Amino acid sequence: MGRRTRNPDLLLFSFILLLIFFGVIILASVSASFSLQKTGSTLYYLNHQLLFGMLPGIVGGFFMYLLPLPMIRKMATPLLFFTIICMGAVFLPIIGPFMFYGYLIAVIRSIYAGKESEGLPLFWQQKFGDILLQGVFVWLGTLIVTVVLYALIFIFGIFGVVISAVLPSPLVLLVLVSIAFIIFFILALGSSMLMFQYADTLQFKDALNVFKSFRTVFGNFGSFILVFIRVLGVFVLSMLLVAIVAVPLGFVSPIAAMIVFYLYFLLVALPFLSFSGTYLYARFYRDKVLGKNKGLRKKRR
Repeated sequence: MGRRTRNPDLLLFSFILLLIFFGVIILASVSASFSLQKTGSTLYYLNHQLLFGMLPGIVGGFFMYLLPLPMIRKMATPLLFFTIICMGAVFLPIIGPFMFYGYLIAVIRSIYAGKESEGLPLFWQQKFGDILLQGVFVWLGTLIVTVVLYALIFIFGIFGVVISAVLPSPLVLLVLVSIAFIIFFILALGSSMLMFQYADTLQFKDALNVFKSFRTVFGNFGSFILVFIRVLGVFVLSMLLVAIVAVPLGFVSPIAAMIVFYLYFLLVALPFLSFSGTYLYARFYRDKVLGKNKGLRKKRR
């Protein structure tokens, strides 16, 4: 029997290259100024990613391409379970959300100290016990506040069902849904400063002080909305970039489009949105809350 020739999916390969191209552009644009401050070169982090990220990926991808398809099929099930285990590991308390929240606290406190120009604090340089404990407090505070807020929304929902039963009208239903959305939006905005309050004092009560968070947000509403719009704009832009690749690919291979979208969101969009949003909100809190408090202390002196 003759050897079967390989027929690579050139269309899928083209979309992957396009996705990598957009990723490189984003990396080059967001790291240029920081790279210049830290290393004296605007291209240091871009070159580092190309050399230690893209090049090994290309070599690894080419190696997988050379493997016989029957061998890949035999490896598929073990690799699937290994991937599921790795994905589930992020929910373990020690290496999952607690450590992530704790590291964000370290990042926020660095911004409060005005050290963002020196670069983000490195994760492996943090004290394990400190970021674990701080992550637990932030996670627990967020969980408690979220449960309370959703309970309020649930109560309003029951009230809405009763009103709809008494006044069965599409207009009444539309008004109730609109009111519920507005209430949820206000509560979500008003409680968005809880983590940043805790990062300032490291006291658990500030991770639960919704009233203080509301005063911060609505007492500086104009500045807060500008920051919120910037964060929302970053989210929309990141989704548009992947949509340019995933949507056309979906007409050819929906499964491939879902894989590309999932990998992009998990490996690029989610970390980028988390840290960019944290950075913008931390600067807002530093300038509008901590800055005012320092000004009041100086006046009293």
